[in-house]
Amino acid sequence: MRRRSLVGPLLLIGIGALFLARNVMPELPLLDYLAQYWPFLLILWGGLRLLEIAVWAAGSKPLPAHGLSGGEWLLVIFLCIFGTSLHAVRGFSTWFPRSGIEWGGLEVFGQSYDYPVMAETAATGNPRIVVEGIRGRVRVSGGDAAIVKVSGRQTIRAVDQATADRSHDEANIEVRNEGGQIVIRPTTLAPDSSTTSREPEVKGRRLINITRRITADIDIQLPKGSSLVARGRDTDLDVSALAGSVDVNGDNTTVRLENIGGEVRLDVSGSDMVRAVSLRSNFELKGRGNDIDLEKIAGQVSVSGSWSGLIQMRDLAKPVRWNGLQTTMSFQGLPGDLRMTIGDISASRILGPLRIDSQSKDIDLADTTGSTTITLQRGDVRLSSSSTPMAEMDVRLQSGSIELTMPDKAKFNLNAVTENGNTTNDYGGELRDQDNGRRGHSLTGSTGGPTIELRLNRGDIQVRRGAPMAALPNLPALKDAPKAAPPSAVAQ
Repeated sequence: MRRRSLVGPLLLIGIGALFLARNVMPELPLLDYLAQYWPFLLILWGGLRLLEIAVWAAGSKPLPAHGLSGGEWLLVIFLCIFGTSLHAVRGFSTWFPRSGIEWGGLEVFGQSYDYPVMAETAATGNPRIVVEGIRGRVRVSGGDAAIVKVSGRQTIRAVDQATADRSHDEANIEVRNEGGQIVIRPTTLAPDSSTTSREPEVKGRRLINITRRITADIDIQLPKGSSLVARGRDTDLDVSALAGSVDVNGDNTTVRLENIGGEVRLDVSGSDMVRAVSLRSNFELKGRGNDIDLEKIAGQVSVSGSWSGLIQMRDLAKPVRWNGLQTTMSFQGLPGDLRMTIGDISASRILGPLRIDSQSKDIDLADTTGSTTITLQRGDVRLSSSSTPMAEMDVRLQSGSIELTMPDKAKFNLNAVTENGNTTNDYGGELRDQDNGRRGHSLTGSTGGPTIELRLNRGDIQVRRGAPMAALPNLPALKDAPKAAPPSAVAQ
């Protein structure tokens, strides 16, 4: 005889009890309960079936060949579709799009509606300005007026004008003075003490649906002594002419800074580009992204995280610390310039002591002042100096090549050894070329100058006299490109 399950009858009894309770108490929010807690039906169903099988096994009765029949699986699929649909219809989540379908960051359906943004408030002294929850292009600039003024437009993607109007009313950008700081954000994010206990929860859920289809293109004018805090995602942020500090925390955020007097702290994720020009204090950058462009920074520079694009640095007055996934680097200043990609570092006129530690890089350094220490697993290293005195060097490389170019009449104490490779001596009789008896060679010699130690496990070492060889090809300058997803290449 085919064994029948008790799960079906028990589920029917439970559903009938719910509808009976709804008839007895019409105020009971039955649909809301079903929309929120329908997954418990699946949990209860599975638990009862496991209990049945455990009872049958304990009684040494034959067990079913399949845990669920084909009809039961069909009922499970129907219950999932019904539950997720009811969950979305009742407004508890965003299972289904309400205004369109996004594909690669672009909405396929719906139309764009523009609304003007205009708000301002008086400011005294050097206020702290907080900008949060605004997607799109935001330009912040300091001025002489004692006001905080926001102007521009909002673009709302919606299926019709009425839906766009409602979204604009709920998420229009406003300026508020809160506890001594001025906050600029959509009204949906603003605290409202008059709401009931359930309204803030509904408001938060609606915020996800509203703000994801609203973008802004706004200008914010601040007193030039202001400090700025910016938080959000999907923002293209320009900040200029501020004497205070700048603190940015964002996801998929592009940042451009110019003429900032206070300290700058950036913590960004998925950034297409970070550009900082003419900063008068310290600069700290954390996160991951693509390109970095730093120029004319008077304070210390610290960069950490995963950056896979083109890195440019110029005219940095104080120590620089770079802590990437595959490369760490530090030096005391950069009156020249440095360019770095995933596979290359090319720099001139670095103030040492310089230290580079990397897994795989081609390194080209010219006219470094102070000692140079390089530890590298794979790559080619080219070091050149066009003037004397020479600086101390310690280069240790597992696999690749080392090329050292020194000027005429340079003073040095050279010890260059390759365990498996050849040496080339263009410098003349001051150096002795020796065979190590296996497959390696060494170049040694001293003219009374600083110590230069070159150690290579596998590859060739070249020592040249005179003008340095041609540098690595110039890398293209950074341009303001449209925002795109960061590449999946190995991070620096």
